[in-house]
Amino acid sequence: MASPLRRPPAARQVRQAWVEVRRLSGDSLLARRLDLASTTCLQLLVEVAGLAGSQCSMAHLIYGDGALPRSDKNLSDVILDRSEVWLTLVLRVASSFGTWLSERQEQVTFPFLDFCVPFGVEVMPDGRHALVGDRGGTSVALLDLERRKVCCRLAGFHGPCGVAVSPDGAYALVANQQDGDIGRIDLKTRDVTFPILLEDFSMHHGIAIAPDGAYALVANSGRNNIGRIDLRTWEVSFPYSELSEPLDVAISHDGSFALFTNKGGDSVGRIDLGTHEVTFPFSGFTEPAGVAISPDDAFALVGNQSAHNVAHIDLVIGHVSFPFRGFDHPHGVAIAPCGAYALVGNHGGNNIGCISLTWAS
Repeated sequence: MASPLRRPPAARQVRQAWVEVRRLSGDSLLARRLDLASTTCLQLLVEVAGLAGSQCSMAHLIYGDGALPRSDKNLSDVILDRSEVWLTLVLRVASSFGTWLSERQEQVTFPFLDFCVPFGVEVMPDGRHALVGDRGGTSVALLDLERRKVCCRLAGFHGPCGVAVSPDGAYALVANQQDGDIGRIDLKTRDVTFPILLEDFSMHHGIAIAPDGAYALVANSGRNNIGRIDLRTWEVSFPYSELSEPLDVAISHDGSFALFTNKGGDSVGRIDLGTHEVTFPFSGFTEPAGVAISPDDAFALVGNQSAHNVAHIDLVIGHVSFPFRGFDHPHGVAIAPCGAYALVGNHGGNNIGCISLTWAS
């Protein structure tokens, strides 16, 4: 499949490695396998080096197939061997990795224009199409990602926000905000129906369907709760309450947890879907809006609307960074099933942004 992005060639080919950070006492702070074809993992490598510099004397890097070029003068403080690299002056090495990484920096482009306050966006399972909830209008747009154009606009909505596609790609659910209901789009016939109308929905934005298709979660910001819809019976309950303006929700691909943006608390919350415990492990945001979880459940992206950037959350070590800039009040976020790129509803720019997450070797 052709990507909706232009991808520059990789600067150097370094594929996989193990990274381990230890304290002076010998205790391991972090041990993780890295896929160095992923720019996000390279950024993590830089951050790991910074962690090592502040908490221990060295980090240990073991390469699987390939190593950094021996001729790079910026790496003079690294002792190179065929199988391992000892980072003895970690902060200086982090700077060297940052220089190397700049040649592979992620790109943010805006390939889809002419929307009216877009909020929700969802890439369909086929990876070739996406849906956009055009909150300022009365339709949901169907995008052709290969041809970079809008195929059609599905009418009948009033303030459509979040969009979620079923795991089999048969239908989509839409948070139809102004009418206080949930719309259903048959993606084969493109018929639109509205099976759920509840007074308990108020300013509902994001929506997510469970991996098994059994239920959906709805971020109901006007009531400060998250609703649950049984997709077999259409019964609605509100098991997660006392939140602070939740705007969006995403369910992990293994179905074990969900993340939601807690706009009023400038945080991202986590729901354990087994125990239903709600925690708030991620902070430092400025009115977070949309959230999406990567296909391998390793990281999440968050539309950090009032800071005009998209945040990256490493779900393994819990680290939050803000690498993707150039947006204007970004809201909904969707990561492609292949994990190569993400689409962002650029609310203030009335367009859809595209973030390259990996580059072909």
